Amino acid sequence: MLMAAVVILPVGAGFHALEREMPFTIGLQTTLHRVAGAKHKWAIERNKPEGAIPKMDDLTPYLREATNAIEYFVASGIEFKLAAFVEDEPVPSDTAIFTRNVTFRRGFCRFYRAGISFSPRTGWTYPSSTSWQQNLVLLPLGFYHSNRGLVAGALFASGVAVFLMFAAKKFWRLWRERVSENGSGSAESTTD
Repeated sequence: MLMAAVVILPVGAGFHALEREMPFTIGLQTTLHRVAGAKHKWAIERNKPEGAIPKMDDLTPYLREATNAIEYFVASGIEFKLAAFVEDEPVPSDTAIFTRNVTFRRGFCRFYRAGISFSPRTGWTYPSSTSWQQNLVLLPLGFYHSNRGLVAGALFASGVAVFLMFAAKKFWRLWRERVSENGSGSAESTTD
C-alpha cells in the first residue's frame, strides 16, 4: 500500500516537468492553428506565392499573444516545423515535434517520448524506435507514466490482498486452536 502511495504521488518538478496535460495539449493545438493563420496573413501581406515556407521570425508580427505560448512550448522542448503556405488549406499541416522526453507534474498523464509529433492534419505521430535497448528502457517508462493510476491501483489491490490473506491465516490459526482446545476439553470431561 505504501508503494501504491509512492507511485501515485506526483512526479517532482524537474527540468522536463510540465503543468497539467490537458491545457498543454489543447494549447499546442490552438497555437498551431494560430501559426497557420499568421502564415496566411504573412503570405497575403508579403505577396508570397503558394509553396513559400516562412520562418517563425517572419510570423512574429502576426502572432501577437500567441508568441508567449510559442516561447513556452519551445522552452518545454517542442520544435515547430512550418509547412509550405497553401492558399485554401482546410486543416493546418504545421507540426510540433517533441525534442526531449516530457512528463507532466500533476494528475494522471502520458509520457511523451522525444520524436513524437503533433499536427492538426495528421494528429499524433509516434516514432518507431529501431534500437531494442531504447525500447527496453522507454517502453516500461512510457507504460508507467501513461498508466500510473493503473499501476498504483494494482499495487494497492495487491497490498490489500496480502493483508487479507495474512488476516485470514491468523484468524484460521486462532479458530483451529480454540476448536482443538474446546475439543480436547470436552473429551476430558466425558472420560472423567
